[in-house]
Amino acid sequence: MSTKKTFLVFGLMLAIGLAGYAQNVRFGVTAGFDLAETHGTNRALLGAVRTYAPMMAFNVNAYMGYRISETFGISLEPGFIRKGSTVYEPSVGKFQMKENCIQMPVLAEYYILDKLFISIGPELSYLINGYATLRGEVYDNSSWYENRLELSGVIGVNYRISDHFDIGLRYNHGITYTAQMTLTDLNGQGAGISSEYNQYGQVMVRYRM
Repeated sequence: MSTKKTFLVFGLMLAIGLAGYAQNVRFGVTAGFDLAETHGTNRALLGAVRTYAPMMAFNVNAYMGYRISETFGISLEPGFIRKGSTVYEPSVGKFQMKENCIQMPVLAEYYILDKLFISIGPELSYLINGYATLRGEVYDNSSWYENRLELSGVIGVNYRISDHFDIGLRYNHGITYTAQMTLTDLNGQGAGISSEYNQYGQVMVRYRM
């Protein structure tokens, strides 16, 4: 089964599962302002050829949530997110690498208070396309990403303003890498591999019907 089909089947099964409790499921829309940045391993060598900094990004998601009890709930949030990073390379200068992705966070919700709760769980995302922007020019770099299907972890804190609106803060970090690059020493010999992982911080607002 292809990664696209796996992604769709997984989401469909979860949606059907929640739909079985339709009378208690809340539907809505979530939008977020994100600061996205790539995390590269083997930094001691990577720093000489490439460094990363945050870039502004965003996400828009549907929402399906089911509160199992006073203390626990679960939510499914399929949608679109832009990931990526500002990148600096001495030979090129500063540019941005942007990733347009379909994402699907599946989150457990633990209610500390009636209106204050923690969200934690996995996120699956699939890269639609990737591109780089340099000096006003746009370049397709989708082929850079070896793994289009990405698994990451999410943790966040949320506050229920009213029966219809939530606000929250989230942090996400990749568990699987999206790309790898071979690093060399001063003699041009292979010195190691650097794996790239996505990460982002998010300020979000949700409307629930």
